[in-house]
Amino acid sequence: MGQMTPKIAVIGVGRWGQNHVRVCKDLQRKGVCGEIIICDSDKAAAQYVARLNGIERWYTDIDEMLEREALDGAILAAPTRLHADLALKLLPRCSVMVEKPISETLVQAEMMLESAEKNGRILAVGHVERFNPGVAALKKVADDLQRKEGIAYLGVQRIGPGPAGARTDYLGVAHDLLIHDVDVGMFLLGALPKEVEALGVNGATAGRETEIAALMTFDNDAQTLASFRASWRSGPTLKKRILQLQGYSTFVTLDYILQSLTMERGVVDHAPAKGFVDILTTYRARDITERLLITGQESEPLMLEDRNFLECLATGKKPFVDGVAGYRALRCVLAALDSMRSKGSVAIQW
Repeated sequence: MGQMTPKIAVIGVGRWGQNHVRVCKDLQRKGVCGEIIICDSDKAAAQYVARLNGIERWYTDIDEMLEREALDGAILAAPTRLHADLALKLLPRCSVMVEKPISETLVQAEMMLESAEKNGRILAVGHVERFNPGVAALKKVADDLQRKEGIAYLGVQRIGPGPAGARTDYLGVAHDLLIHDVDVGMFLLGALPKEVEALGVNGATAGRETEIAALMTFDNDAQTLASFRASWRSGPTLKKRILQLQGYSTFVTLDYILQSLTMERGVVDHAPAKGFVDILTTYRARDITERLLITGQESEPLMLEDRNFLECLATGKKPFVDGVAGYRALRCVLAALDSMRSKGSVAIQW
């Protein structure tokens, strides 16, 4: 007997929800996804996205949808402030993949985890960068570095324009962008941060932070120091996504946008030099390897993420990014925000 093709709903069809619908339709054509239902409180948006993608059934009320449809799973792509309320309605009826962040508060996240366990449901969290081919390649490098020399430093810059039209249903840049890199950092290091000190800048709209820089120490053998900077302070055309790892003889850079992975190793000991030319020669003597990662539709991170959730629905296996991982990332982000507001270091309790 073949593997089941799960029937799913996409809840919320804004910009990112529409991407989930597009991907699920492609997976439906591949025989991975079953029937797709749409639900959005905006009737015009729900109707438009359904018609655009050839989807027969759509709803504007989640209660009505749950009353009429027997779902295997739901992808929750509504605004973060609605995640907990909607997930707690869905989990007694079906498994859920909720977009990152898992929720606005830790109490809400705990309630979602408890509901998933009580109802025997899968709770996955949409930390899409975990499915980035660059992160997968970097994980192998990071594991090798950890074994051979340790990782002294991890640094990330994620810069891009903020929400369009000064939308007020967004939280700040920490929930939106910083949470990506904190999650990836924990994944790469296989460790949890124990302390954070953060600085930030608040924007003019609704007092949300538009930039945050968080310095975290990790509880691992190398005592890795990690620097995470997330910023909306850019024009509409500027985007930068860079992640760097430093061992004791190796420096690695992942450019998310270019999908390039560069490794640098020094080849000359830094001994006292006779003159300026000798100093330059010493500093420039490097062994550099660059890999351009193969990209295409089948390696689209969102495609891999949604496929993983659908396969979990069909087989019952644990999702690659589960609710606990989402909870941990949220705890780190909230601690960074506490530090930013208090202007002091904050211990991260586990």
